[in-house]
Amino acid sequence: MTGFHHGDCPKREGHDATNPKYYSHPSGVETIDVERHMTFCAGSAFKYMLRYEEKGDPPTDLRKGRWYVEDCRVYRDMIWNSPGGKSIAVPLVAKMLDYETNVYRQDFFTAVLDLDLDRMAAAVDAARASLQ
Repeated sequence: MTGFHHGDCPKREGHDATNPKYYSHPSGVETIDVERHMTFCAGSAFKYMLRYEEKGDPPTDLRKGRWYVEDCRVYRDMIWNSPGGKSIAVPLVAKMLDYETNVYRQDFFTAVLDLDLDRMAAAVDAARASLQ
């Protein structure tokens, strides 16, 4: 069930500079396939939480992810772009959750599914604390 590509968009295959491996989840879901259905700040937080162990600077990625969660809260931003707080990408996040082994991302994905910014923030904070 991965991908909500428009018919004229080429399917992403393999990994390169424009599609690095850290944006692919073990579930087969690509980060962008979820992010494109989220508000900018929620999608950015999602991206940083997903890749924090892979990109090379976990403290910075988690600090940025936490900043975006807080920005959602301050501006009362929704998590999903779609009305009513639900999205066609919800099944993708649920699939990611099924394959996720990192407890902090499990908590984060669950909070996303529950539309809970406080728990998203707590998951990022717990991941940050685990690095110290």
